[in-house]
Amino acid sequence: MENYRSFYFNVIYTSTYTNMASYMVGLALGCFYYTTRKLNNSTRIVQFGWTCLFFFLPIITVIIASKSHSRFASIILSGIVKPCFALGIGAGILAMSHRKIGIVRWFCELRPVLFFSKLTYSTYIVQMGIVFFRSATVSKPLFVSDFVIASCHKPITI
Repeated sequence: MENYRSFYFNVIYTSTYTNMASYMVGLALGCFYYTTRKLNNSTRIVQFGWTCLFFFLPIITVIIASKSHSRFASIILSGIVKPCFALGIGAGILAMSHRKIGIVRWFCELRPVLFFSKLTYSTYIVQMGIVFFRSATVSKPLFVSDFVIASCHKPITI
């Protein structure tokens, strides 16, 4: 049974130590939000900084991660890319909660966007359960196609 589980899937997606830095970024941003939720320093420079963090940091990390690097650079970047991406997205969420990125917040609060965000979040929750269940109960190589995944997956709305 162990022979059919993907080592790379477990290392990259399910192991705690590969995602620990991203968890720590999320915890740090949560603490930062809790301590600064009453502050209102809404200058243009602060808004521009939050916007740049939200838009450019994830894009830069995706560009860096998509390139081929030497082994040493890959080792260093593998520990930096995920937390930087999490920091950029988290900074955007934090900025929207502090009403710093108005146009993005307005777009995210549109009714169709809210509907699709609830749908995709429920898909994410159900998908992770299916992936972990299938990897835990596998006894032979699995044939996986888009149809198999879609037929096992019934999204719920929140």
